[in-house]
Amino acid sequence: MQSQEVEVLIIGAGPAGIAAALQLKRAGFDPFIVEKDRIGGALLNAGWVENYPGFARGISGLDLAKLFQEHLEELDIQVQHAHADDLHRMDDHFIASINNKEVIARTVIVAAGTTPNQLDIHGVEDLSGKKVFTELRNLPESLAGTACIIGGGDAAFDYALSLAWRKMDVIIAMRSASPCCLRILDERVLSMSDIKRIYNAEPVAITREKSQVVVNFRGGTPSPICADLVLCAVGRHPELAFLSPELKNKPEIPQFHFIGDVVNGSCRQVGIAVGDGLRCAMEITQFLQENNQ
Repeated sequence: MQSQEVEVLIIGAGPAGIAAALQLKRAGFDPFIVEKDRIGGALLNAGWVENYPGFARGISGLDLAKLFQEHLEELDIQVQHAHADDLHRMDDHFIASINNKEVIARTVIVAAGTTPNQLDIHGVEDLSGKKVFTELRNLPESLAGTACIIGGGDAAFDYALSLAWRKMDVIIAMRSASPCCLRILDERVLSMSDIKRIYNAEPVAITREKSQVVVNFRGGTPSPICADLVLCAVGRHPELAFLSPELKNKPEIPQFHFIGDVVNGSCRQVGIAVGDGLRCAMEITQFLQENNQ
């Protein structure tokens, strides 16, 4: 297997990883940044970003992700589209398998974000990626008909608004007796005539019926929902599968950092992620400058 040595390996090209890469480039380093999916991370799921300074009227998550990507391109920062596997520490370096190449890094920034939780009910596995989805960004470009969103938090309501803006009829099915989202999202959904909500709805199975899917609920209440697609928004968890057991335990060493959504719990905000990236890049810069003798 071929090998390549790098000073800084960044895993993830969402807001946190991008901000770190930009700052490191500014400091005179060439970060090696890897992204398994599209550039932008969770921004690609965000309907409308309203709390990022500089955009008083808000900006769509897709448009903000495009601006971040343009910034990378302007500074000639290349993003490797690949999976990072088996990241582990060996002596004072870190080694990962990337595109059948062994990448040996002096420092590592883990900005891999989060992975959506899967809805563990009958039918989901067979229909996943066809009629059942867990991320807005993975939906087909051409949408029509009815979407059933399972979940009652911020993501579920944000997804509902995004799909309604794309001319779909939307049904939000919540297990709880009331929403668990921000009031502003709740109010906006209430104002949309093409978004309906049902409460105390625990899904137990999803089946296919011709071109549609049917969501069935425990005890038959409410009645089954027929939809053209199902979008599950039932939480997320940190993306750590590629790390060795030692690194999953988040060792406190100056060469290794977690930033952004992968470590920030429910504080999944683009401004927080960007700040994380800048702070981390400055700490990495200091470490490398002090140890480059």
